[in-house]
Amino acid sequence: LGVYAGIQSKAVDAETAEVRGMLKDLERFATEVTALGLAPVTAQLKTVNDEFQKVYNTRQEKAVDQKMPALSEVRPQTDAVFGVVCRYIEASYLFATTDDDRALIEHLVDRMNQESDHFKTLHKQSMAQKKPTPKPTPEEENRLKAGFPALEQQMELKSGSLSFTGKTKGTA
Repeated sequence: LGVYAGIQSKAVDAETAEVRGMLKDLERFATEVTALGLAPVTAQLKTVNDEFQKVYNTRQEKAVDQKMPALSEVRPQTDAVFGVVCRYIEASYLFATTDDDRALIEHLVDRMNQESDHFKTLHKQSMAQKKPTPKPTPEEENRLKAGFPALEQQMELKSGSLSFTGKTKGTA
């Protein structure tokens, strides 16, 4: 069962598939599972995993049916709307006639900042759990460096202006 160590850190669809595999493997050890008193736990795990899979599949189907636009298309629009909302909040604060109104607006801004901080923290935690891109081999680095002069010429850059940072994707 050691092959299932760390499945909780996988993507949810991969995790639920791993749980199904683990439960299937545990069927071969039914006597041992019962002797250890784990039968109720494995039964509950199967139930919860099956319920999760149903909910996940339903959400995936809805997402496909909705045909949402790409985030890269939507993000500039949401950023623009957020900017307008912030300007309205600032104007409301500046033109507030009472301290009570200003206090309400300050509370709103504090809550918005708190939510923003929360999402930034979640993003940082998510990024910290991702594995870093492996360092390119010397052969890959040399292959990239060999293409710099042609790229500099194509982009009309000064000769020698490009350098290898080591932060690449898809260099194989």
